[in-house]
Amino acid sequence: MKITHLILGLLIGVGSLIGIGCLTGCGGGTPTPESADKLAEFHEFYFEKQNEKLNPNALALYVDYSNCIAEGQHSRFFQAFEPSLTASAKQYFAVKGKNIEPHAADSTYALLRTIDNVPFADLKTAAERIANGNTEGVLLTDGEYYEPTVTKGNDNNPYLAEAFKTWLKKGHDIFIFVEPYEELVGARSVQKKRFYFLFTDQRLPDNIYNRVKQSVRLEDFPGTSEFHFSVHAPFLYSPDGKGMQPDELLSAKVIKTAGNYEVQDWEAGWEDDIEPILVNGEDEEGKKLENGKPFETG
Repeated sequence: MKITHLILGLLIGVGSLIGIGCLTGCGGGTPTPESADKLAEFHEFYFEKQNEKLNPNALALYVDYSNCIAEGQHSRFFQAFEPSLTASAKQYFAVKGKNIEPHAADSTYALLRTIDNVPFADLKTAAERIANGNTEGVLLTDGEYYEPTVTKGNDNNPYLAEAFKTWLKKGHDIFIFVEPYEELVGARSVQKKRFYFLFTDQRLPDNIYNRVKQSVRLEDFPGTSEFHFSVHAPFLYSPDGKGMQPDELLSAKVIKTAGNYEVQDWEAGWEDDIEPILVNGEDEEGKKLENGKPFETG
């Protein structure tokens, strides 16, 4: 079991899906304040607009028609997760190749049991439709985004980045559950991951994340991870969920707190600290990682 909270500041200009959240002033208007005296003005300009409300009780469920989700019926974690979906879904969309087909949401239970594998899942469009909407959304997928015009997969393509930025800039939350599983490919067993993307808002009463947590105890599923993307106050968790073990190098020093914001001093430099550790990270054998150190891989 692993729970990680990723706090993202202004996401304008962020070029990848997963990274270190940083607070920067972008564009015209109010620049990044040089002192705490201007912080209230800065905070109001950039963050007071993060109050878009979601329509309650209108969850849209997007299901990737793949072997991964079809085999989820045999997963204890999927079985614990599913009741929240069948009870909450008011819209159901089947992601079949380049097509995204609507189905009757009151048939969600039956639909999840009649999934066939369809190649070339357009996960990017599915996520962007959720992000541009005004309801909660859930995307069930193996994370394998393929396009008919691309000969290989999109291993190094942060295809969900725009959807994440769109949703988070509204002040909402994204939770991701990552479940490891084995899939038989030909005669060979392959280790893969099943992803549960929850686009929600913790300010929404009876939101889908709270519903899921009523029936899913992560400690009952070793190896399954939980990630939280947000623009709100950060929380620190150790890998085992007990106590706090922050990396001192990457931790901020709080200088001043006032109202619903605080001044933080981040002493780690990008070129000297962040870039060598994460952007140009190394694996367990000391070899350079071409695309940096990920929080999670599929």
